[in-house]
Amino acid sequence: MISPSWGITNLVLIPKIAHPELITQFRPISLCNTLYKLVSRIVVQRLKPYMAELTEAVQDKRLHPISFRRWVRLSHLFFADDIFLFTRATARDCRNLGQILSRFCESSGQLMSITKSRVWFSPRTPRRIKEQLEGILGLPTTDRIGTYLGTPIFTTRRMASSYQYLVENISKRIEGWQTKYLSMAVRAILIKASITSIPTYAMQTTLLPQKICHQIDKLSRNFLWEGSDQHRCCHMVSWDSVTLPKEAGGLGIPSTRHRNQAILMNQAWRLFSNPTTLWA
Repeated sequence: MISPSWGITNLVLIPKIAHPELITQFRPISLCNTLYKLVSRIVVQRLKPYMAELTEAVQDKRLHPISFRRWVRLSHLFFADDIFLFTRATARDCRNLGQILSRFCESSGQLMSITKSRVWFSPRTPRRIKEQLEGILGLPTTDRIGTYLGTPIFTTRRMASSYQYLVENISKRIEGWQTKYLSMAVRAILIKASITSIPTYAMQTTLLPQKICHQIDKLSRNFLWEGSDQHRCCHMVSWDSVTLPKEAGGLGIPSTRHRNQAILMNQAWRLFSNPTTLWA
C-alpha cells in the first residue's frame, strides 16, 4: 500500500494565454518528488503489454496509417503528455480507434480528456464524411491543431504573421533585463545564450520569412549597442561584421537567416543519411 502522504505535492497553474478565464487555459505544473518517478516506472512496466495494442491494430489492418514522405507510414506521434493518432477517414477505422482508446482507459485506469481532444481532417475530406465521423468518435472537429513549444504544428502558408510571436517573445525577454546595468560584453553573451535560442525550435522545420529574421536581428542589434529602445546611440560597427566569427574579427553572434539555413541543412543531411526516419 502507498501512503497518501507520498502523493502530496505543490501544484502551480501557469496561464497559457495573456488573460485566462477558464481552468482549461492554465497548464498545471506539479513539483513531484523522486517517489513519483519510481511509481511511474512501475506503471510503465505494467502497461507495456497493452501499449502494443495500437501496433497490433495497424498490423491487423484495423487501423490504416497515413503515408508520409511516400516511404514512411505514420500511425501515431507522442509529444510529452500529448498524442497524435493518424488513420484513414472511414467509419470502420474510427470505430476501431474508439475501441482501442476505451480498452486502454479501462486497462490503465486513466481517462481521456474529451474537452482537450479534437479531430482534424484533411482539407479535401467532404463535409458529410466529417460530420459522420465526428458523431462516431464523439469529438469536435477543428481546423487548427495548435502549437507545440510555441510553434504552430501545421501552417498553410509561410506568412510573417504566423511567426510574429518569436519577435514578441524576444522583446519580452529583453524588457525583463536590467539593461542599464549590463556592459556590452554581458549583452553579447545574453544574445548568444538566450535570444538566439528562442527561435531555434521553429528554425528546425521552417525557413523563417525574411521579415521575421530582419526583426530578430534588429532587436539583437539594438540591444547590443543601445541596451533598450529608450536609449539611442550610434552603431559603431556594421551588423555584418558583428556576426562574423571571433577569428574573423566579429563577436560570433550568428545571423538569424544564416543560422536558420544552417539548421535546415543539418536536418536535410540527417534525412538524407537516414531516409527511413520521419525526421532527425
